[in-house]
Amino acid sequence: MDKNKITIPSSEISPGEALEIEYRMTMAVLDNPVVDILGHIFGMSITRKQIIPSEEMLFQCISKAAKKGVAIEINSKYHPNPNVIIEICKENNALISLGSDAHCKNTIGNIVKKLNKIKGN
Repeated sequence: MDKNKITIPSSEISPGEALEIEYRMTMAVLDNPVVDILGHIFGMSITRKQIIPSEEMLFQCISKAAKKGVAIEINSKYHPNPNVIIEICKENNALISLGSDAHCKNTIGNIVKKLNKIKGN
C-alpha cells in the first residue's frame, strides 16, 4: 500500500523496492510478541521478483528474531540455498523451523530432500 493506503500492483514495484518493503515488514513483525515463527523469510522477494536479499539483511532479521525468541522457517519452495540462512541462524543461535510448503502429500518433506541433496547425500 502507498502512503494513502491504496494498494499498489506488484507489477509496479521494482525488485529493489519489493526487497526493502519485505525487509521493513519483517523487522516490524518481529516486534509483535505473539509471533513464534517467521515464515519463509524474504520468500516473496525471492519468488516473485527473483531478488536475493543480502547476507547483511538476512543477518539483521535473523539476529533480531533470535533476540526475540522467534524461529526462522527454512522453506523448500522459497529458499533456493537454505544453507546461507541456516549458517546465519547458527551464528545467531536462532531457532529453526523446517518447512516444505506442502500443499499435497507428495511435497511433504521436500526441505529434508533439498538439504540432503545440497549436502550430497
